[in-house]
Amino acid sequence: MSREYVKKEVEAIYKDKSLEAPLNLAMAAAWIMGNFKGTNLKIHDVSKMTAMADFFVICSAENPTQSAAIADSIAHM
Repeated sequence: MSREYVKKEVEAIYKDKSLEAPLNLAMAAAWIMGNFKGTNLKIHDVSKMTAMADFFVICSAENPTQSAAIADSIAHM
């Protein structure tokens, strides 16, 4: 999957007017995780529990290389 494709899809999610500001970032991160074959994908709304974050986006990876690829793509988001 090329960086240009990921960037195009993430920008489409980010600019989606039906999602509010922090949720669209969480959905974009979840899209990346899903397309990099992340499993057990969860998005937790923690905005009412802590001031540190609005959403936690969590997934499992099969190996360290896969988790590094997911993290790298999210970091370039």
